[in-house]
Amino acid sequence: MTQTSFAADNRITLHGTWSREQATALQRLLSDRLAQLLEREPEPASLDLSGIGELDACGCQLLVLFMENLRRRGISPVTCTLSEQVADQVALLGFSDAFSVVDTPGKL
Repeated sequence: MTQTSFAADNRITLHGTWSREQATALQRLLSDRLAQLLEREPEPASLDLSGIGELDACGCQLLVLFMENLRRRGISPVTCTLSEQVADQVALLGFSDAFSVVDTPGKL
């Protein structure tokens, strides 16, 4: 089950499994979050993805699209925290460049 929390300070924390099987629900969730951010003054958003336990190529694509939609609307994703396991999955899937604002705890 995918969970999300959204704080008033533009911090978005995502949890759960981000895979093809949940793509429709995840896309709706990200669209809702984008709409909420657009109701505010544009300010940088902090993405905490460290609670994501599993991520496949479809999940990566959804997150990359979300970050690009933020940028297009003048909202910079200033941090994108990933767990070491998910950062390894991102690298294996070839999405490392897309997650260039990444902070991985325990890695330099």
